[in-house]
Amino acid sequence: MNISSISKTRATELKKEQYKGQMKIQSLETELEKRCMQMDMKGLKWVWTSMRVGCLMTVIEELLVFVLEVRKEAVCS
Repeated sequence: MNISSISKTRATELKKEQYKGQMKIQSLETELEKRCMQMDMKGLKWVWTSMRVGCLMTVIEELLVFVLEVRKEAVCS
């Protein structure tokens, strides 16, 4: 084997290793994006749940005020 064929072989090996490294980086970036999306979705679910609970509490509060006003009117009249 001459030097030029050894260097071509080594260059090919290095390109393959570089490609594998790039693919590994891409898969790690993809995994990171997925995990960030999952965290965002958990946050959005928490916000949505708290909004629903907040709306429910508002409805209950308005219902209680209405019931108290009706009772007050019934007692006063």
